[in-house]
Amino acid sequence: MWNLLTNIKLLIFIGISSPVILIIISIITREWHWFQRSGAIIVIAGALLSSRKIIRKSKAELFKDETVMNMGHFVPTEKEKKEEKQIEKDIKAFKWGPWFLMFGTIIWAFGDLIIKMLVSVF
Repeated sequence: MWNLLTNIKLLIFIGISSPVILIIISIITREWHWFQRSGAIIVIAGALLSSRKIIRKSKAELFKDETVMNMGHFVPTEKEKKEEKQIEKDIKAFKWGPWFLMFGTIIWAFGDLIIKMLVSVF
């Protein structure tokens, strides 16, 4: 379960594909609220991306990260290499998260109006 909530590729896919799928449904049904609902899905994906480190670590591990100074080794251990890789993924996820939160909120708030306006123009 936790692996799904911290899977960056899956969350980005969900955040990008949901508005595409729901805009198609909105166009077919002529009910614009479906696209608007995709904003909520994008916001959830953005929140999960932004808080990836908190989700993947326990409370004790988070506290330890903030209070213990690790001087490392000349040759990193396998555990340190894995943690470094996870930190890089946390940074990547955090770069996507705020964008998803921002665009998801706009779509969630104004998605139906945006689509109605675009449809009336075309």
